[in-house]
Amino acid sequence: MSDKIKTDLNGVWIQTDKGTKSGIRWDEVYSISISAIDGIIKSYRYLTFDFEFGEFIETYDQMEGFDELLDEVSKRFLLPKDFRTKLFEMQAGDVPLTIWQKC
Repeated sequence: MSDKIKTDLNGVWIQTDKGTKSGIRWDEVYSISISAIDGIIKSYRYLTFDFEFGEFIETYDQMEGFDELLDEVSKRFLLPKDFRTKLFEMQAGDVPLTIWQKC
């Protein structure tokens, strides 16, 4: 996979191998959830950022920069201390778990 995740003072940005760029500003994040899906060879763990009105940005554990994203998110949002453990213990078919939501 050559999709890359970058974070900066403004938000999370995804650059795909096809050259498209998308993202979300930190102040636009309405909720953050974790989930897992089953791939052909292995399961993938997702960290999803929701906008207030239904759009979302998905990142997953095989993207370059995912570990750095987890570090940055844990600094910027009040998340459960065990969110990483829960993320990597999730199995495909588990109900997605919201780990942060704007009040």
